[in-house]
Amino acid sequence: MNKRKHLKLSILVITIILGITVVCSSCLSIITRGLISAFSSATDALSSDTTWTENTNITNNIAVTFKNDVMLATWDYNSNCNYTLKINDGSQDRTIDSTDETYTNGEIDLSSLGYTYEDTLTLQMYKTNSTNQTASYKYTYNGLSKYDYNKYTQKVSAGFEEIDYYIATREELFDLWSYLIIYRDGAKYDSKEGGYTLDKEIYMAYNYRSLYSDATQSDAYKFEIYSALAAFEDSCAYGYGYEMNSDGVHGEISICLYSSENPQFTTTTNQKYKNVYNPNDYYTLNRQPLFLDQYDESRTVASRTYAIDSITKTVTVKTSDQLYYAIKMGYKPNCVKNSNAELLYNRMKE
Repeated sequence: MNKRKHLKLSILVITIILGITVVCSSCLSIITRGLISAFSSATDALSSDTTWTENTNITNNIAVTFKNDVMLATWDYNSNCNYTLKINDGSQDRTIDSTDETYTNGEIDLSSLGYTYEDTLTLQMYKTNSTNQTASYKYTYNGLSKYDYNKYTQKVSAGFEEIDYYIATREELFDLWSYLIIYRDGAKYDSKEGGYTLDKEIYMAYNYRSLYSDATQSDAYKFEIYSALAAFEDSCAYGYGYEMNSDGVHGEISICLYSSENPQFTTTTNQKYKNVYNPNDYYTLNRQPLFLDQYDESRTVASRTYAIDSITKTVTVKTSDQLYYAIKMGYKPNCVKNSNAELLYNRMKE
């Protein structure tokens, strides 16, 4: 793969967080004049390519992926539908439905059925709704070499079971993109680039080219990177680069983060508006409790029980972005002591 210079491909991108926002008197978002100007050029960079139409649909009708060294057939499960999966390994057919012990909602353990990462499989998913209308979806899994399996299917260093460098679906690409920016996995400061850079090789297993009619392979990959940019949901200033091998599956992404992982800013906002926050406001409305007894203010944070406490999967977090991302992914955060994540997590529990 003939890698391009990262700086030549870098485009400054700022996206604005949508969703849960935690307001804290010690936290402010700052956009300087320079960044506002850069944001305009980034918007132009994505919108000026008239051959690309934003598409952030992450529907998964059927795919093969890996989790903790287990090979899985996965799909977006709908409780109002019945599913039947037919698997062909080139020598025989096998049919799996909800009566099979390997079947769980939205997932079938292919490893327990004797299939390995080296097998090439054709999967046909039949989805029947409550009115007996059936839709079918076909997926081809191309067997991996031992080298590619060991290189791409191992989970990322932060420990998220669902995230690796084998990209089975669009959702996995979008999750990986967000993870790399938020966790800065392997990023090192590069004085020439003026930021923290990281380069990751990825294996694009799904048919991304089919999403863009009449697009060349190169353009389709570029458009998928654009889609990952459009889907990214947190605020950040960064540059990016991309490259794809002629085989259409072995690719590379480069990211340069221009901000510090722990930016420092001192504000007097909490003094100027010190009467805005009343701790009783969120607890009562017309003197009626808003929350269950477990949130009684007379109890300390340490003595309360929260729904998140029952989650067994944990990841370490130290920034507010990592805290939000971990919770969104369904993990219980293990906050680094005295970190911003610990401060906010404890504040959220109050």
